Amino acid sequence: SLITCTESGLLKVWKEDSTDQVQVGRGVCRMRQDPGRPERVATGGKENDLKVWDLQRLQEPVFKARNVRNDWLDLRVPIWVRDIQFIPASDTIITCTGHSQ
Repeated sequence: SLITCTESGLLKVWKEDSTDQVQVGRGVCRMRQDPGRPERVATGGKENDLKVWDLQRLQEPVFKARNVRNDWLDLRVPIWVRDIQFIPASDTIITCTGHSQ
């Protein structure tokens, strides 16, 4: 199968005889497949925190990240997931931000 995701948040799994899709949220900057478990992908973007999806059950993400606490002025910290990387042979995922934090 082929996996695509648009910036508007439409993730599609294209199979030979069917297509599955889910809305992962607007502002997607990155979608990455787990090389160790190809049935899993992660998505994230601008004001769209990290989510991990099981391609065999697209109804809900298997993991949803939460934002950090408010800063020292009690202001909300903006979200901008610019890249995602799965660490081989573990359940660890690394993200980097576009806000230089």
